[in-house]
Amino acid sequence: CLGKEVGADIPFCVYQKVARVRGIGDIVEPFKLKVGYDVLLIKPKQGVDTKIAFEILDLDKCPHPDINQVKKALINNEPLKDILGNSLLYSAEKLVPEILDIIKECKERGYEDVVMTGSGSTVFVLLEKGQDCRDLIKFMEGKYPFVYRTSILIK
Repeated sequence: CLGKEVGADIPFCVYQKVARVRGIGDIVEPFKLKVGYDVLLIKPKQGVDTKIAFEILDLDKCPHPDINQVKKALINNEPLKDILGNSLLYSAEKLVPEILDIIKECKERGYEDVVMTGSGSTVFVLLEKGQDCRDLIKFMEGKYPFVYRTSILIK
């Protein structure tokens, strides 16, 4: 797969569908959602060096979210706040502490479905379709260089 040679996220992006992605981005398992979601993306100025994040990752000390449970909850439109997670957060936040600040600031404002994307440093807030989050956008735009609201495509 040429996309895999360019970057681990490329094969997933080519599908343009909701999917569980495994391996080094080369195992893409699309699945259908019953409802659409909006997503707020927030990125601090500094990125995460993925190689270093994986080198300092201690798998014995970080939580391991049940991805099958997350997938099931997404498919069935069930609450996610207690099951979302990212094992790499615990090494990424050592490299870019602002990641935890963003997550905390979102949760303090009442947004519960918040987690770091992939290897970071972008954080996403999962929103109900059309949910008003102008307060959060305004706050985050005053602090971080990249704040963008988008939607998850349902195909």
